[in-house]
Amino acid sequence: MMDVQCVARLKLILVGDQSVGKTSLLTQFADDFFASHPSSTIGTDFKMRTVEVDGKWVKLQLWDTAGQERYRTIIKDYYRDAQGVIFVYDITKEQSFDHILDWIQTVQEHAPHDIEQIIVGNKADADPHLRKVNSRRAESVANQFGCKFMETSAKHNTNVDEAFMLLTRRIMEKLKLGDPLKFEDSVILSDEERQRDSKCGCTIL
Repeated sequence: MMDVQCVARLKLILVGDQSVGKTSLLTQFADDFFASHPSSTIGTDFKMRTVEVDGKWVKLQLWDTAGQERYRTIIKDYYRDAQGVIFVYDITKEQSFDHILDWIQTVQEHAPHDIEQIIVGNKADADPHLRKVNSRRAESVANQFGCKFMETSAKHNTNVDEAFMLLTRRIMEKLKLGDPLKFEDSVILSDEERQRDSKCGCTIL
């Protein structure tokens, strides 16, 4: 436990089809743990992690969302005040990648127009003959929508921190440069909020 003051609180949300590994990615990043058979997310769940970005501490509120169709109406409310979104698909399931376009459309309809986005192809540890989605194809779609792209393995902890931190740094860069695209006022913490958040479990990346 470290006594630090966080300068910002950011909300990141993971979306994608069921069983693509959203919960595993989140657990690996937040808890440094991989669950072989995580239970399905019901509605939404979240974890917290505090990280250091360019010498400043940032508290991340990380939201895991259910991929089932019946929860999508509920989940839409969680997009509205998010600063970043991670679109997750399974590289061994082409349908999960095809549905990324639907997830992007939903986020565009309900999230802030300046939300930062990254597309993540999970389960990169799978046997090559099981791969259904070519990385170049995925990167092309990401470029089309102005998203970053990365492949990850929650199981082997490959590029997990890198994906979350890339998104976080892009958000913080906007804040630092005073980007005209506006975030919610609550993102930058007041002095009182910083003191309240100062005693938090922190991880330096």
